[in-house]
Amino acid sequence: MKHKAITWTGRIATLLIFSLLLASAGCQYLPFGLTSIKDIVNNPSAYDGREVKVRGTVSEITKLPLIDMKLYVLSEGGSKIVVVTSGTTPSANSKVIVMGRAENVAILNDESVGLHIRELKRIDNPLF
Repeated sequence: MKHKAITWTGRIATLLIFSLLLASAGCQYLPFGLTSIKDIVNNPSAYDGREVKVRGTVSEITKLPLIDMKLYVLSEGGSKIVVVTSGTTPSANSKVIVMGRAENVAILNDESVGLHIRELKRIDNPLF
């Protein structure tokens, strides 16, 4: 009887360790730690220079080859923000999660000029 108890305890411990490793490896893919685009747009100075994680739908893709600039607009719940990327641009109307740094070109009299997110990492077509 004691042998069966040890076997079950070992299996439970293995399952628990495996679950924790899987969860920690996939944290960036989970809907935790997301900042709403609306919060960033409504309070740009609070997010200036901070790393954020946002999700939304891609639109308005722009590529400026002469200065090697690529950007797209990310929309969520009626709010929009520009995302600047050095990688490839996602497809229009696709859903993405973006981890990046919120930046303003300038803040004049508490008004943001050129608010955008500089993409550090992107997850295309997340499950949520």
